[in-house]
Amino acid sequence: FCFITSSLAGLGAGFFGCVLSSADKQKQSNGGRHTKRSKLYLVAGIVGSTVFGLGSIAGLFFGPITLVTIVRAGTTLPANAIFSQLFGLRPLMRDDYFGTLACICGVINFANFQGSPGPALTTDRFS
Repeated sequence: FCFITSSLAGLGAGFFGCVLSSADKQKQSNGGRHTKRSKLYLVAGIVGSTVFGLGSIAGLFFGPITLVTIVRAGTTLPANAIFSQLFGLRPLMRDDYFGTLACICGVINFANFQGSPGPALTTDRFS
């Protein structure tokens, strides 16, 4: 469940980040003023980014923070690349494909070879 919840948090962060970018693009094309649609995108982007940002905490119930942060960060870049294409924000470049492949490979390697977590910290260890 740790991998799934952290991946969903990364996908959500990527999606709503692109929603915010789309709102900004609409604002810029309207002479620096928000339209009703861009305001709606802005509010949805802010709320969604906050919800999925806090949603990454859900992964901590199922696994260590090292795995949660790597999986979330590793899924955010490919999500940004895909969703920016869907929103028409910018075309994908060769570096985007390479970066996405590198992130996915890094997440898979880290998830498979991270090892077991160390012993829990207690107050006795600090005395």
